[in-house]
Amino acid sequence: MAVALEGVARTASLLMVIVAAGCGASMSRIAPAPPHLNQATRTERLDVAAALVRDGDPLDVGLEHRGGLGAWAWPDGRVRITPALVDVLDAEELAAVVAHEMGHLRGGHRLHGPGAVGGVSETAEVEADRIGCGILAARGIAPGAMVRMLRALARGTGLELSARIVAAERSCGPHG
Repeated sequence: MAVALEGVARTASLLMVIVAAGCGASMSRIAPAPPHLNQATRTERLDVAAALVRDGDPLDVGLEHRGGLGAWAWPDGRVRITPALVDVLDAEELAAVVAHEMGHLRGGHRLHGPGAVGGVSETAEVEADRIGCGILAARGIAPGAMVRMLRALARGTGLELSARIVAAERSCGPHG
């Protein structure tokens, strides 16, 4: 019974994050981070991923200390990524997350942070993926990392991301 209630609570959290920010998801089906990943290691992994795509953009990339899988951007250039997201993606996929959030900033999308009311439209998400693919390519990273990241999120969370994946395959290419 407790497991079923935990699943319901996680599903409710998933829906709140998706509605609130558009770029977040739940960790309900993603394996927990290996125990050796401490805060310093997570910060280092995030810094490496951000350095891969940062090219003069005034970004302040850091960890967002909340549960679940998510990333957010604010118009002032702050990008925050949850430790859980840092734990489950490789460096190029993390770079794709940062590039996606940069896509929101460059696209002038109306942005909301964690817990905000409202969300970013599916069209804005697809556009941020497309812009992010261009950022990845410009920095010498296979743009297919965006597709891999979206596939990992879909597999790990059960979110229906097939339309975004298809659009990203068109914009970025199917492979990393």
